[in-house]
Amino acid sequence: MSKNAPKVYKLLKNVEDLFKTKKNFFLDKSYIKDFSRKEGIVNFQSTDDSIKGFCLIDPSLTPAIRVFTFDEPSFSHEYLKKSIETAIGKRKDFAQNSLLDIGMRSAYRMVNEDGDNLPGLLIDKYGEYFLVTTLTPHWSVHMNYLSEFLINEIGGKGVYWRQKFTGIPKQTKLYRGSALPVDYRGISDYFVEEDGMKVIIDFQEQYASGLYLEHRDTRKFIASLFENRDSGSLLVPFSHTATFSLYLAYKGMKVQTYNIETSNLCMDMAEKNFKLNGIPTNYHKFIRRDAISHLDYMKSRSTKFDVIFLDPPPYSKSYNSPLFTTKNDYRSLLDSTRPLLNDGGYILPFVNINSDVKLERWLRQIGLKNYLKNTSSSNEKLLEEQVVQEKQKQQYAQQKLQFKKLGQRQNQEFQMGDELKEFKKLNIQDAKFSKSTISVFEQFHGFKWKQDIKFPGPVDFVKRPNDPTENYSRNNCGVVLHHKVDYYKTKYISPKVRDE
Repeated sequence: MSKNAPKVYKLLKNVEDLFKTKKNFFLDKSYIKDFSRKEGIVNFQSTDDSIKGFCLIDPSLTPAIRVFTFDEPSFSHEYLKKSIETAIGKRKDFAQNSLLDIGMRSAYRMVNEDGDNLPGLLIDKYGEYFLVTTLTPHWSVHMNYLSEFLINEIGGKGVYWRQKFTGIPKQTKLYRGSALPVDYRGISDYFVEEDGMKVIIDFQEQYASGLYLEHRDTRKFIASLFENRDSGSLLVPFSHTATFSLYLAYKGMKVQTYNIETSNLCMDMAEKNFKLNGIPTNYHKFIRRDAISHLDYMKSRSTKFDVIFLDPPPYSKSYNSPLFTTKNDYRSLLDSTRPLLNDGGYILPFVNINSDVKLERWLRQIGLKNYLKNTSSSNEKLLEEQVVQEKQKQQYAQQKLQFKKLGQRQNQEFQMGDELKEFKKLNIQDAKFSKSTISVFEQFHGFKWKQDIKFPGPVDFVKRPNDPTENYSRNNCGVVLHHKVDYYKTKYISPKVRDE
C-alpha cells in the first residue's frame, strides 16, 4: 500500500452482515464501537473485499453512522463533484416535468444530504448565491474545494457557509465570492422569485434566509383554503418575513393578514417584500411584538381569524415573557390560538423535528396521539382537578425554564413530573392514527384531523428510501386541524405530555 493511500477500516462480522445487501445506509451510535470509535468520513471494506464504501460517523447526529455509498472504495473530491452533478441532474428532471423552478432567480435545495448521497451536507441555491449548511464539523476541511467548485463550475457570485452542529453557536458567514448587495440600512437588496413572487434574501438571519424553502407547498396549500372566497383572514404568529401573507396578496386574494414577529430585521424585510412586489399593505398588519403575549391581547379583543398558521422557532424569549420552547410549550401555544379561530376555520400547527423534538412526542403533546378511553362521570371531577393542576404545573415549568440555558436537556425527574403521573390516572392510551383516535380528538377538542401534509414534501428535498431521519431529524412537518364544533363547550383540556 502506498504511503498516500487512504486508510481503510476492515468491517467486523456483525457490521459486515448488516451491509451485505448494500441497502442498510444507517446505523445508530451503538455501532460506533465496532468502528474502533472512529469519527469523521471513514473508508471501509469487508474481509473478503466484496463490500467497499465509506460512511460518516458522528455521535451527535441521529443516526450516528450514515453510509455515502457501497460502490466506491474511498471518499474523494471527485466523488463529491460527481454527487453534486447527479443531484443537479435530478432537479433538472423535476424542472422538465414542471415540478420545480430552477431558473436564474429561483430558490431551491440543490443537495439534500443523505438523499443525494452526501450525509451531513445541505446546499441551497438562491438565485446566484449558494448557502452551504454543514451539520457536522467533518465537512469543514472540504469547504475550500466545495466553494471553488460551486462558483467556478456550477456558476454563482458567492458562497455562504452556515455551521449547524453541536458545540458551536449557529452562524452564517460569507466564505467565498461577493456578498449580497445591501441598502442604506444594511438590509439585503437581492431577491429571488417563487412562482413569480419576489422575496428578499438576507443571510444575516440565524435560522433562515428570508424564505423557508420547505414551506413552498404549504404556501400553496394555505392559498387553496381561500380559493373562491371574496374575503378572509390569516393570522401568522412568528411570521418571519411574512411570505405566507405575501403569497396570498401576490395571487390577488383579498385576505386580511396579521403578521406577528419580534425581529425588526424580519419585519423590515417583510415590508420591503410587499413594496418590491408593488402590493399595498392596506389589508396587512406587521406587528413587532412578542407573539405569545400578543395572542393573549388579541384574545381579550375577541379577534377572530379563518386560518391560523403556527410554525414557532425552537426557542423564543423576549424581555417581558418567559422562555418558550416547542419541546415543552407547543400545546399551550395551540390552546392560546383556538379561541381566535372562526367557526369552520383551520389551524395549521407545524414544527421542526430535531434531536430535541421528536415527531411522536410532538403529536402526543398537541393531542393527536392520546385520547381518553372512557368519559364516565367518575372522571369528570378528576378532569376539573387536572385543569387546575395543569395551570400550576405550567407556571412552575415556565419559572424553571427561565433559569436553564437554551437547548439544555431537563433532568429525568422533571421530565416525568407529577403531571405525567396524574395524566396516567386518566386512563389515556397511546394510539396510532386511526378513525377512533380522530373521532375522539374531534369530540373533545372541537377539531377534526383533516390532513397530514408532512409527506410528500417539496421534490427537491430528496430522501433515500426508508430513510429513518424523516421521523426525527431536520424535517418540518405539520397537520391541518379543521374546526367543527364550539371549543368552549368541550371539557377536556390535555396536560403537557412528557417523554416516558
